[in-house]
Amino acid sequence: MKFLLKVFDKSFVLPDPRPYFAELTDPRHETKNKLHKLTDIIMLVFCAVLSDIEDWVEMETFAEEKESRFRKFLELPNGISLDDTLSDMIGHLHLDVFVEAFLNWTQSALLSLADEQICLDSKTLGVGA
Repeated sequence: MKFLLKVFDKSFVLPDPRPYFAELTDPRHETKNKLHKLTDIIMLVFCAVLSDIEDWVEMETFAEEKESRFRKFLELPNGISLDDTLSDMIGHLHLDVFVEAFLNWTQSALLSLADEQICLDSKTLGVGA
């Protein structure tokens, strides 16, 4: 998966963020109820937030509406996560570790854009309205 950023008349390809989040420790216990991949959950929430969605129920609805697009770059072995799953998983992540992973991704992607103004939104990601 690649993220295409357009900055004025220039285009930049950002690296896939999933490997940066794949290193996060999944706070769930290994049980048969562990149906959704942590990186899938993080990416669903990430794309929803970039689409200006802040409510967990709306995030689930957004992901369901865009499921065919998400399936192009996420595994989603058991479909879209429920809003409670999204909320619980994000709430149980260690914030400092998540922030470090996010910053590592953005820094690797944006070093060459240090003096540029950028806009990253859901349409840029290909999952927006």
